[in-house]
Amino acid sequence: MAAGVVPASVTAYASSRLRFLGARLERARRRERVRACARFQPRTGERSSRVPRVFADAGSGSDVPASGSSKLPSQKIPPLYVKRTVRSSTVRHPGTIVVMGDVDAESSVIAGGDVFVWGSLRGSVIAGQGGDYKAKVSALDMRPSSLQIGSVKGNVKRGADGDPVLKASGVPETATVEPTSRQRLLVQPASAAAAELSRRADVGLAKSQRVTSAAVRRAAYFTGIYIAAAGVALMVAPDPVFSLLVFGVLCVAFGVYYFGTAYGDGKGLGARAFYLSTVVGRVFIFASFLFMVACGLFKEPGLLILGVINLLGALAMMFALSKKKTA
Repeated sequence: MAAGVVPASVTAYASSRLRFLGARLERARRRERVRACARFQPRTGERSSRVPRVFADAGSGSDVPASGSSKLPSQKIPPLYVKRTVRSSTVRHPGTIVVMGDVDAESSVIAGGDVFVWGSLRGSVIAGQGGDYKAKVSALDMRPSSLQIGSVKGNVKRGADGDPVLKASGVPETATVEPTSRQRLLVQPASAAAAELSRRADVGLAKSQRVTSAAVRRAAYFTGIYIAAAGVALMVAPDPVFSLLVFGVLCVAFGVYYFGTAYGDGKGLGARAFYLSTVVGRVFIFASFLFMVACGLFKEPGLLILGVINLLGALAMMFALSKKKTA
């Protein structure tokens, strides 16, 4: 037999052994896959708790039907994925709902679990409908018309004029139930990165709210000071006249408005500075009119009524400004 030549019988034997070992290896792999699947699949006759994910396509109806069994805990029910913007419709599901789009103001989302909106949330949303206080509502733009988690309802974001907020928040936010009291909802940035983004946005907003020209603030300071000074001069006149005295009080209040607004604007308070100034000015009007009537300078009951009206207005404004930013 020549050197380096392998007999044909040896080659055939080696090939058959390789095919045999390959077949055994393939059967072993199949058995391993079967055992792996058995750990996740129910036995024969049992009800499967793993249901394929449910998607609502863009062509589905306006009212998305619930899937799964409502008797199961919401954590074990597969999430419902709504791959469209919800417009003028209601989406219900006993588990978690994920909306891959916006939720318009005329729409509502009702879930037994969490609610995630990968877009703008402008409609009504209820999470944890079965009383799950640990449920969450998250959105890239959180501006719901109404918000409820479990049985806890939250206040809707409003602007300074009381109307719904029209500008997007620009920061992903998450609403949860306060764990201690379970009586109010907390809306916070969804993550540390979102919190930092929110902080930078607030700083930028405060800077943008300032009057760009310092000369305008100086003019407001000057106007407020001379109007207030004229009012004080009328109030301390040796021969007080009713009309001039009342006008002096109003001049001082107007001076407070000018001065306080300019000062607050320089601090980045924006319109809030004017509202705070009106509180101080109205309290001053009440105190001045009360002093006039109490000291017998002018026995005018209408003056006291006018002072009380200004006091009530100041208290209402102060209460509105002191409200915390909670949902």
